[in-house]
Amino acid sequence: MISRNPKNSNMLSVRSCAPEPLVDRLELLQLELTELTAEREDLHRLVNEFEIQYHQRLGQHIGRILELRRNRAQKLAESHSEFESRYQETQKDYDFWHESSSHIKNKKLFSLTDEDLKVLKKTFRKAAGKCHPDVARGEDKERSKEFFISLRQAYERNDLEAVIDLAGQIESEHILLHDAKKAERESLNKAIATLEQKIISLQSEIKKITESESYRVLSIYSDVTIYFEETEKELLLQITELEQYVRMDS
Repeated sequence: MISRNPKNSNMLSVRSCAPEPLVDRLELLQLELTELTAEREDLHRLVNEFEIQYHQRLGQHIGRILELRRNRAQKLAESHSEFESRYQETQKDYDFWHESSSHIKNKKLFSLTDEDLKVLKKTFRKAAGKCHPDVARGEDKERSKEFFISLRQAYERNDLEAVIDLAGQIESEHILLHDAKKAERESLNKAIATLEQKIISLQSEIKKITESESYRVLSIYSDVTIYFEETEKELLLQITELEQYVRMDS
């Protein structure tokens, strides 16, 4: 921007400042990043809650089915070598299920009222916007990243007390965020390109979650209890059939 030098009105001085279209673009991207991040975390939290309930309600039945399949394949492999690869596959399925089940069982999920859930979402969104590592200044990126990871983890397990506590810490820390209005053109272009890539990545993550089997169930059933009851009946039928096959193979 060209302006008059106050000490000499006949002299012009060049003042460096960021072009307004770039400033506006960066600020819009920062806002979009915050909104998409909140959307992703909402989806993560919903899916995480469903998967914990899934393992609690159906895990024992699924484990039994995989055990019976493995045992049957093992019996067949002992007398027919061509079934060895099938046995190995059923063993892998059985081991993988138990490993993933153990991981999910260790997850702690807090139960919240509808009102508490609203407070959780609102507090998370506000705090996440103040400590997002992708909009924090260079000197504060690591500090903001630590806060952001802790905030995400607390949010995913519905830990309202931890989210409120972290929000208070973030508020008092005064993490410096990127100020678009004070940035130079080169810095702005670089920041815009970075945020655009981050947004594409977030959109891809959100798409992946919404295409998952867990989310599909959540979108079909307004009450997942019905889904669990229907699925449990199907699993129990499979167990009965497999147990009959195992007895026949003996």
